[in-house]
Amino acid sequence: MLKKVSKLHKNRQLIRALVMRVWNDDRTSFAQLYSLTCDDVYNYCRHILKNDERAKEAVITTYTYALSNILSLTDPLLFEAWLRRIAFQTCFDMLLYFSDENMYVFSNPAELEAIPFFERQILFMYDNRELSELEIARLLDITPRKVSAHLNSAREHMLQLKTIKGL
Repeated sequence: MLKKVSKLHKNRQLIRALVMRVWNDDRTSFAQLYSLTCDDVYNYCRHILKNDERAKEAVITTYTYALSNILSLTDPLLFEAWLRRIAFQTCFDMLLYFSDENMYVFSNPAELEAIPFFERQILFMYDNRELSELEIARLLDITPRKVSAHLNSAREHMLQLKTIKGL
């Protein structure tokens, strides 16, 4: 376990340094960021989209957006979380565009947008993409207990929104 934490810390420091170089127009550093993170982003997109080709498209869109907007990132240590948020929105938009499914969340995306991002992605993956709590935990690198807690919190927030709207 200690080696994993040490490796993770080392990668975070490397990612931080690379982001700072990209801020100074070093495109080679962005390629290195891509190499360090693309497998995780692809896996994340594949789980949400459940389609390899669309996941590849989502990865391209995610990194294109990230490169164009990297100066908006305020803290280089947040790069991975920022990238995951971009990937989620990209996948969500693709599902809206390509979906012929009649999902509640697609007819009421404003309600989903009103809850905190971390809860939103967990609720969406669990309820709409039918991933198990264990799959979500592995995908987000958190414990299944945290997934369950965020899922319950998301449902409570959704209920509060419906109560406020009188539904």
